Parts: sequence; structure tokens; C-alpha cells
Amino acid sequence: MRKPDIKLGKWKFYQVKLEDKTVFNNYLKASQWPVNLWSANFPFIWAFGQSPQRKLLWRIIDGLLVTFVLNKDNILSLLCLPFGSGNIDTLINVLYKSMSYCKDWNGKKGPKTRLRTINSEQLEYLQTSSSFNDLFKIKQLRGLERHYSIPELIALQGKKFESLRKTLNRFYRKYPKIELKEYIPAYYKDILVFNEEWEKKARNKYSTIFDRIYFKEILKNQRELDMLVLVAFYDNKVVGVNLSNLAPKAEGWGCICKSNKEFEGLNEALVLAMVKKIYALNNSSKYLNVGSDMGNKGLMQFKEKFRPVKNLERYRLYIK
Repeated sequence: MRKPDIKLGKWKFYQVKLEDKTVFNNYLKASQWPVNLWSANFPFIWAFGQSPQRKLLWRIIDGLLVTFVLNKDNILSLLCLPFGSGNIDTLINVLYKSMSYCKDWNGKKGPKTRLRTINSEQLEYLQTSSSFNDLFKIKQLRGLERHYSIPELIALQGKKFESLRKTLNRFYRKYPKIELKEYIPAYYKDILVFNEEWEKKARNKYSTIFDRIYFKEILKNQRELDMLVLVAFYDNKVVGVNLSNLAPKAEGWGCICKSNKEFEGLNEALVLAMVKKIYALNNSSKYLNVGSDMGNKGLMQFKEKFRPVKNLERYRLYIK
């Protein structure tokens, strides 16, 4: 293992790098509590740290891998729950120790010490500890984290998917020339041009989407991050893209899916094509986590089309 990259007070930390993927995935896979938070997947953790606004750091504490965020104001916090093997007492102790260190580092004048996000399944597990409420407090965040059923979307049967089937059939009838292709590096520049045009049109409608940094970084490093990328073409022009991943616990991770608005049904076609791709890689995959709708009405309505089987509330965790 390489030498630590940074020292803050008495503790030494590693800065999250692409070479850390295997370490993170091994600890994530060994975790005995829910680790299905959308922002706790390595591609996001790495890409989130590519912004000049922050550094993503990690260290092993009592056998668990803990991910820290050091922002531009030198404020230290936790990104997500620790990863690794242990029981509820191990998790609570490491969580409290890590957040206490952040609190001491930030000082009395700093902001409240926080863990950025947990979902309701993780909160339910934490609350099985008798000491949780004495040590921590929570604040509910806007939006629900949506998880689709992969087997249901493969079958696409029943009345609840009638509208989605019609949308899909209409799309393929109306746009027979659209091709969905697996990504190759030769598509990179064309995808960036498409993304720039998409952002100009969608900036006001989806102002809460914060993919301007990590879309480019994840796409550029898609092979190293084990990303699955589908690209939609119409007359040799990129009109849509879907970036996803098969997480270590065999859950699908929907990173980004976007398309030109003029092609009605293309977004749905990209999602369902990616579901099939994930299922082909691992037919035991049950869920596709597509992240939070951020409380945005348009995102809520779109994600509801796929009849999510888990709609998890999200929380920010603070140390008392």
C-alpha cells in the first residue's frame, strides 16, 4: 500500500485515487449493513473529489474504511457510512470516533460536524443501537432515493407497466433509425458536444443536477471505473447517453441518463436497455439505484414511470 497523502492533525489520510477502487470495493462488499446509498459507490466517490471545491480522503479506523470530505475552507466531514466487516457496535464506535475527530479539527467556530447522506434503510440499521439517539441527530433531506426492480423491468408485464410499454413501442416505431451502441473512446468528443448542448437546454429546468464535473470525469475514465455506457445515435449524431455500473453487492447503479428532448421515449429506451445489460452481466441483480429525484417534479414523474420498488428517504447525520 502506498504512503498516506496528507496529514491533518494526528491522523494521516489517503486521497481517493483511481487505484483505490479495489480497496473500496472489497470493503464495501464485506459490509454487513446496508451500503446501497447512491453516493456511496466508488465511481461517484472518486469523481466527487475531482472538483476544486474539495478533496476526498480515506483511512482505515478500527478495521473499517471511512471516507472523509475536506472542503476548500478546510472543513472536515464524512461522505457516507464506513465500509467493512463488523457489527452495529463496531459501526457506531467508528462513526462516532471519526465524526469526533472532524469536530475537533473544525474547532468550535466551525459548522456542525456532519455525515453528508444516509438513506432510510441505513438509518433503520443505525437505530438498532441503543446509543444512536444519544450520540447523533438527523435532518431529513429533500427528495427520495429511487430503486427500480431489475426483474420487473426485464419482464415489463402487468398493468402497472402498460404506459411504459406503449411509450417504448411508440418510440421504436417512430424512430427506427436511432441506434443504441456500446461506448468506444472514439465517441468521447461527440458525447461532450451533446452534453454541452443538453446542459444549455436543461440548465433552468434541472438546476439541482450537479453532474457538470463528474459526468466528464467518469466518462473519460469509464474503463478504469468499470462503467457501462450506452450511446444513442441518430443520423450519426449523439442524441443520448446512459452511464451505469454494477456495484460490488450486485446492485445496478444508474449514474446519468440524458437524451435530446425531441426524441420522445429515448430516455426510457436507454434505461431499459441498460437494465438488460446489467442483468446480462449478473442475473442475480435485483435493483437499479438511480439516485434521488431531488424533490424535482420532472425527475419525480420520470422515475415513477419505472415503478420503483424502493423509495428511500435521505438524511444528513450530525454528531451531538
